[in-house]
Amino acid sequence: MTTNRIATKMLGPLLMAQSGIYLLSILGIIVMALGMGVANAAMFKLVPNTFPGRFA
Repeated sequence: MTTNRIATKMLGPLLMAQSGIYLLSILGIIVMALGMGVANAAMFKLVPNTFPGRFA
């Protein structure tokens, strides 16, 4: 599962940087944003479990 997330985060920038086609660059940005959003959501899910009682 972790390898899948890392691959998603790497695929977006590679596609964006190496693409000569505008629409593929937009697709790379979308893939990168999805990967970052999933990572951000996972972090907000883990913080209250890691530090119980510190957040209301």
